[in-house]
Amino acid sequence: MTRLVRTRRGVAVALAAVGCALWIGVSAAAASSASLTVSILPTPLTAGSQGVVQATFNNGSAKLTGAAIFLTFGSPVTPPFTPGNGCSSLAHFPNTVACSLGVMQPNTSVTRYVEFMVPATGPVTVKYVAGYLSLGPLGAGLAKGSAMAPVDPPGMASIDLGPTGGATSVGGQSGCVGPGHTVSIDGLTGNGFEEGGTAGADVTVGSNAAGLPCTPIITGVVQGGTGSAHGNCTDYYTNVPDGTKVQIKLTFPDECMPWPDNEAGTHFPEGSDETAGTMLYEWPDYPSPSPEVTVPACSAGDTIPGGSDACVVSVVPNDGDNDYDAGTITVVYAPNGGDGGFHGG
Repeated sequence: MTRLVRTRRGVAVALAAVGCALWIGVSAAAASSASLTVSILPTPLTAGSQGVVQATFNNGSAKLTGAAIFLTFGSPVTPPFTPGNGCSSLAHFPNTVACSLGVMQPNTSVTRYVEFMVPATGPVTVKYVAGYLSLGPLGAGLAKGSAMAPVDPPGMASIDLGPTGGATSVGGQSGCVGPGHTVSIDGLTGNGFEEGGTAGADVTVGSNAAGLPCTPIITGVVQGGTGSAHGNCTDYYTNVPDGTKVQIKLTFPDECMPWPDNEAGTHFPEGSDETAGTMLYEWPDYPSPSPEVTVPACSAGDTIPGGSDACVVSVVPNDGDNDYDAGTITVVYAPNGGDGGFHGG
């Protein structure tokens, strides 16, 4: 049996279960229907940003006397981590975090999270094992495996171009941030952008999905996508979990601002609702180009109208030659089953 000194009781029981499982074999009563699922979010990771490991233990039909999850980060990830909700680093194994689950009733699940800083190089790997013990009937079990996520340089996060086909990914960024914090990919200059125009996307978290300690975000800009009004214009991609509400500021380069009269250099009509006059479109099931929907204006500030998962908050033309075909459009986005792809008409 494994002997443990100065460790939490739940972790000690799980370590004992590891020893028992190796000694008596894995009992089908306790082990056969239990599983452990581990994900690294977001994927891909951006060097220097924040990531989070999500580990979910699914118990089977036996009541467990004790259970724990052990997550071991491979090089080049180094402590300190930001464990919580029953997790802590092991003193003599600094790259391992132990999460105590304690007693578990049959057919229940528990999820634990560990945040970490993304290293300059990758990939990030996590080996995981759950140890658990049942006294009635007697049984001990293990569930183990590994997870991996690539690490991209800042501004170069690999994004799924989807319906844009052979278009060029100008840039991408990912991170896992809390409410009020932003993941930005800005100041991007494409070879075909007119008059030195730039593109970008700033994704600011309003509210996290339930249970998540931070919101995993991937955002990117694609040049020459099929949704663009012109071959040199941009498509924007944002991936956030369902149950999250974010605000996205889209920066359109010159000649790409989706306003009906931008080619003529016509200013927004005085007294008009600029947010309702845009020709901004969304692929709510990105990377599928269908359906394609017009993004409506928000109601009552940032309230999304029924039947949509996004709305326009503001439109700000900002063009050096004053023909109103460059600037920013800010939208509120709350996904409900798919990733969002935005583009101008």
